[in-house]
Amino acid sequence: MGIGERYQEETKYFPEDFGYPSLEGIRLEPEGEIIPLERPMDVEVNLKELLLRRRSIREFTGGYVDFGVFSTFLWISLGATGRGLGYTFRTFPSAGALYPVEGYLVVERVEGLEPGIYHYIPEDHSIRLLGRGSYMKALAIASLGQSWISRASFSVVLTGVVERITWKYRDRGYRYMYIEAGHIGQNIYLAAGALGLGTCAIGAFFDDEVARMVGADGRREISLYLFPVGTV
Repeated sequence: MGIGERYQEETKYFPEDFGYPSLEGIRLEPEGEIIPLERPMDVEVNLKELLLRRRSIREFTGGYVDFGVFSTFLWISLGATGRGLGYTFRTFPSAGALYPVEGYLVVERVEGLEPGIYHYIPEDHSIRLLGRGSYMKALAIASLGQSWISRASFSVVLTGVVERITWKYRDRGYRYMYIEAGHIGQNIYLAAGALGLGTCAIGAFFDDEVARMVGADGRREISLYLFPVGTV
């Protein structure tokens, strides 16, 4: 086990260490349905004003998010911007253009979408349904019982596909993967602010439970970062 994997394993949170029940019973089987997203809307913002009012928001109204707003949010946060030199470039930088970070959605209240867990596909700006059902309360429990998450309209779960970056950069690839998740996190904050939504970055969660929620194994694909998003 290299130092990168060892760091990841030794800094994990486990439910039994905090007196919480395990969510190990959640198992998803990819259903394969692909849902196209709407073309991103043009959003005019004053960048200085947007940055000045950027805040972490934990109070949501519990409303539904318009499907077009949801589509635009995902493109700003994680979307593809074009191709060149054999790469598909995104709205954020990535070491070697390898893009090890994946985006999953725990959807509760988005117009036109049934509650469930989805995987964002940036290449064609679509989402794949992985499992139907309401998982937001389970995500709140897996986030050390932060109950306010239950009011989110949807949550972004960022994972990292380890071998996609470590084949080239070895253990240093873990560092690049964490940095990339941070780049995406700022995109998420700016997207939320520009579209009239709120979000709050979460780093305190039970790693393996969150990974299992989106169908990752917690070793080859690891959970990195959570962003509940809601109406304000």
